[in-house]
Amino acid sequence: MYISDVFVDRCSLDPDVNAVLAGFDGHFSFTKLVKVASYLRDPNCLYVATNADSRLPLGKCIVLFTAYDFVAPILTAELMSVAIF
Repeated sequence: MYISDVFVDRCSLDPDVNAVLAGFDGHFSFTKLVKVASYLRDPNCLYVATNADSRLPLGKCIVLFTAYDFVAPILTAELMSVAIF
């Protein structure tokens, strides 16, 4: 089985989606990233993020990923810009 077969089986796209909202996701996955990128192939699909913080420090030694860490891969791929609120 090829990797493309796995994603085709797991990623069904809803034709009525016209926006993608990116926020913190404790269950982030490559499959979700593929799905987001697939929706954003449509130039009319809006990409919105909850915040642009690059990290969330907790105490002296713990740093959590934030919503922006889930936004950055799409921006890196230069698929489109994002509206950050």
